[in-house]
Amino acid sequence: MGGRRPHRELLPRAQQPPPAGQLPTDPDWWRHRHQEAQTDHDQTPTRPRAAKPRHRVESIPEDFLSAVDVLIGGRDSDFHGLAVKLLEPLKLQGGAIADLRDVMDGFAERVRASHGTTRTALLCAADLVILVTAFCEAVGASGIRFETEHGYEESDLVTDVVAELERVTLGSRRVSHPSYIRGAIDTAYTYAADTVYEAANGGAELAHELALRAWRRYAALLADATWRCPELRLTSDTEDPPEALDPPPAPVPGPP
Repeated sequence: MGGRRPHRELLPRAQQPPPAGQLPTDPDWWRHRHQEAQTDHDQTPTRPRAAKPRHRVESIPEDFLSAVDVLIGGRDSDFHGLAVKLLEPLKLQGGAIADLRDVMDGFAERVRASHGTTRTALLCAADLVILVTAFCEAVGASGIRFETEHGYEESDLVTDVVAELERVTLGSRRVSHPSYIRGAIDTAYTYAADTVYEAANGGAELAHELALRAWRRYAALLADATWRCPELRLTSDTEDPPEALDPPPAPVPGPP
């Protein structure tokens, strides 16, 4: 005796699969598939996207003023006249020291959201602005005052010091060993400090102290920036890598 055939639950026509090897021609079937796909898309969690850079940069900054503009990134109303404020201590009139932290706020996020020329420009801008600002802050903290009878004009002093610091090739612009970068910065700070004390009619020993003060301030500003932005650390860190500090392992003697 033949047994009963198992009961098959019939699906609605729109959900019935087409015969093997054939495309369905029923519009209801296609509408059902579209609704399923739309439902799956709506239920898929969205992946967070990196914030878009606020300001696109077309070229690498070659000087301090351009570098400050890159860091400002279109936020002119918030940082109007920032470059002049950062250079104020070089006038040797006891001007206030401007704070760099506000313009650097969100710098790491801007770097990560950028690529190509814009990212390189941001890294180069931070490098140069930190270098110049550190020296200006050191001058402001030293209490040096301008001697008008010495024959040096304020504008000439600012121009000479900034031009000397702009000559330094930092790691964001060209890959270099940290020791080379340290040497270039030390040379530039020494020359800039001599120039400042020549304008202030000071002595060589005081100029040496100013260069050291500037270097310490530079290290502090750079450490804060590279801690927040690892991309800047990769290009601009002035500390030797660990492998350069550890002595090489002693050779293992071979068999006699």
